[in-house]
Amino acid sequence: MPVNHPKYKHFRRFAYICPVIVIPLLTWRCFTFYTNPGNEDLFAVLATHMALALTVVIIPYGSFAISPRGLKKFIHCCNATIQIGKRFNMSIPAQLNLQGKKSINQAISAITTTADVFFLLIDYIFPLLIVFTCFTKYSPAYTLLRSIYNFEQDGGLFTATIQIGSGIAISFAAMITLSGCTLCVIITGFGLIVLYLWTLFIIPQDEETKARKILIPPYFFDRILIHNSLKIMAIFHIELCRAFVISRLHHLCAVVVSSGCLYYILVSSTRGGESVFLVTATSLIIIGVMTFVELFAIYFMSNAVTTSKQFLHRVGYIYGTHKYAARVLKGLLPNSMNLEFITSLCTLVNGIEMNYFLNYVERVTDNAITLLFASK
Repeated sequence: MPVNHPKYKHFRRFAYICPVIVIPLLTWRCFTFYTNPGNEDLFAVLATHMALALTVVIIPYGSFAISPRGLKKFIHCCNATIQIGKRFNMSIPAQLNLQGKKSINQAISAITTTADVFFLLIDYIFPLLIVFTCFTKYSPAYTLLRSIYNFEQDGGLFTATIQIGSGIAISFAAMITLSGCTLCVIITGFGLIVLYLWTLFIIPQDEETKARKILIPPYFFDRILIHNSLKIMAIFHIELCRAFVISRLHHLCAVVVSSGCLYYILVSSTRGGESVFLVTATSLIIIGVMTFVELFAIYFMSNAVTTSKQFLHRVGYIYGTHKYAARVLKGLLPNSMNLEFITSLCTLVNGIEMNYFLNYVERVTDNAITLLFASK
């Protein structure tokens, strides 16, 4: 869509105005929850906090998406990734049967399952949860307006009008915000999957390693070309994720949101009330989604760097006695997409490993317990 298109201009206005209005109101509302505890239902408090978190998280991506330069960068990165895939396909012989590679089949199966779960959440579960929350008395907009003026005393018709009107407005904004977050996750995951799958494809098979010879194309120089091209593609995606900010802060966001949800589960189980089931079910869904995102990111980041190391090791073993090939391989490092905001020398060289997920679990439980004791 051109930057001067009317729809894009409307989107920019919405992206500028909405956070300026919503964030101060939600922040003030969250502040009133702490100054006047016990006046609102626990599920309404949870919904307001999640709405504020979602709005804050989407701001960096929104500021990137509404800028013409950012939009062009996003499109160029997507096109470059697609073109790289098409270019790689030209190096695959027509008679080559990829289905015979067990590792590729397993990877494709894992990716397909992950995609099915992701789009089930985005297409059905999240929209239903948003619509349910926005059109009930637990809606952040409804409770905010009611805290300013108790319109429920003016009759059911007026209350229903406020509830429906606020529900339409906030559900519309929430759907747009969800779409923005989804697009950010998709392009980030797309880069990770391309890096992982193509690295898996160029790894010499066991029989080639035993024979110390590449038996089927692509041969040595084509595989090195694919490896180096994947490194360039990874740099593109890392730069794009740095502009998104959300992708680089996925661990922080997941820890904060999951800790808050686990805290509300513990609080609701001790306090009781009419919304215990809603609080528990919603919190479990959100924790499950955050865990899913962390598992996805860490799994594919760790597998990408592991397969890249395996590729360099096997090719080095096969061409270890070849002088020129050995010199080429000495100058190569494993490919990786490090999406962490803070990196170390270990992660720069070795990438993210699967045990990094344990940090997420430990931090969530520790933070939730700390919040629970601090609120006593």
